[in-house]
Amino acid sequence: MEPAPAKPPKRYITRTFATSSHFIPDLLQQVQCEDIYETLVCIKFKAFGRCYQRKYKPITREKCRKTCNFC
Repeated sequence: MEPAPAKPPKRYITRTFATSSHFIPDLLQQVQCEDIYETLVCIKFKAFGRCYQRKYKPITREKCRKTCNFC
C-alpha cells in the first residue's frame, strides 16, 4: 500500500506593506527617500492609509510626511 501523498504546507495570508508584489517597486521609483527603512515606513503608511490614526507615533507620522511627501 502506497503512503498518502504529503499535503502541501498551508499558506497563511499575512498583512504586509502592500497587497501586490508590483506595488512596492513602482512606489520606490516615485519617492526619493534618504534611506530604505524610511521608504518602507512610508509605503506601509500609504498602503493602508493610516497616517492620521492615533496609535501611530506623531514623530513617525511627521517623518513619513517630510521624507516622502505622503498623506
